[in-house]
Amino acid sequence: MNNRLDLFLDTLAAAGGRAMYSSTGSRDLEAFKLDVDRLRAYERQGLVRIISEHREATTGSLHVDRVAVELTEMGVKWRRALKSHQSAK
Repeated sequence: MNNRLDLFLDTLAAAGGRAMYSSTGSRDLEAFKLDVDRLRAYERQGLVRIISEHREATTGSLHVDRVAVELTEMGVKWRRALKSHQSAK
């Protein structure tokens, strides 16, 4: 479970506040869409708040290429519990 989004969320849980999560380039936009879908699912569960989304227009596909994200209090507890559980293994 150590993909880029998980590492971002763990860092955000440790630092607090909000941060921008973005794609690594136009070739990555399809994969990044999966991360955005996961973030939206986490938002529905009350774990994160998506503050804003930015859509790129250079490829004509209008994919989201960055999102401003904030972990909720419940989200911080969730990430810390996951990290604690992983450390115990």
